[in-house]
Amino acid sequence: MSATTYHKWRSPLGRRVEVEEREDKLYRHEVRELLRGFCGALFVALPLLYTQEMWERARNIDEAVLIAIMVGAYVITVGYISYSGFKTGRTRTQIFWDAATAMGLGLVASIVTLYITARVTLDTPLAVLVCLLALMVVPTGFGAALAINQLGKRGGGGEDGEDSVAVELLGKDWEKLLATALGGTLFAFNIVPTIEPKVMLADIGPKHALAILVFSVMVSYGINYTAQFHKRRENHQGVLSSKWLSTLVCYLVSLLTSAAWLWAFGYLGLDTPLRMAIVWVIIVGYATTLGGAAGRLVL
Repeated sequence: MSATTYHKWRSPLGRRVEVEEREDKLYRHEVRELLRGFCGALFVALPLLYTQEMWERARNIDEAVLIAIMVGAYVITVGYISYSGFKTGRTRTQIFWDAATAMGLGLVASIVTLYITARVTLDTPLAVLVCLLALMVVPTGFGAALAINQLGKRGGGGEDGEDSVAVELLGKDWEKLLATALGGTLFAFNIVPTIEPKVMLADIGPKHALAILVFSVMVSYGINYTAQFHKRRENHQGVLSSKWLSTLVCYLVSLLTSAAWLWAFGYLGLDTPLRMAIVWVIIVGYATTLGGAAGRLVL
């Protein structure tokens, strides 16, 4: 390992660095960013930590599926961080290590919250505790990574014309699709574990499902191309340069995201009637479409 690579991973904590437009000791920046990530984990995921369905699903999901969810969550967290970096300066970013750090912050936030709210105690069986934490760390890890990127000064590019790591590696079209999946996943995790979509499923017919589909597409188009939430330079490169084509393809990604998380939580399977599965995916797809549109807007 070269000296340059070594110092990129490890620097004296007392070293003075310039980050976020000011100079301070490195350890203070590190503590500040970790605290921001911890608070962001709670900010994004606290509703889920207070949701009974999350407590119950964690006990019922197969261990292999839980492992798959955690692996997928880690990959998605890497995706979040690849846009601007967990650290506020590009040279201080190691996306795979930073993703693990974000999920570690989520783990701490989860276990503290579950303990102080008496969801777990010192007598809780280890297997149950591991299952609970494995599921809870997913949204809290997302929250930590997203809060670092969006609540702090971003050092990965965008405002100064420098592309993010995700754009450099994937290109503009894949950037849109990845942002859609990331934002959709964040919203899906706040919807899928709850009982409400299942209740809606009993009352929604084909006309309602079609109305949700059309409205979801229209809202997605409006968020990204009509509402003008903030000034941004529109990119017209790539296959998805057409606004409507981009909207429709991203909607399909949102539906796939819905189906994936409904399966992960055990609601969809090979024995699920096709009509029920389609309507269920469309219902959750309304939320993932909003999340995907937000993801393309801010990530």
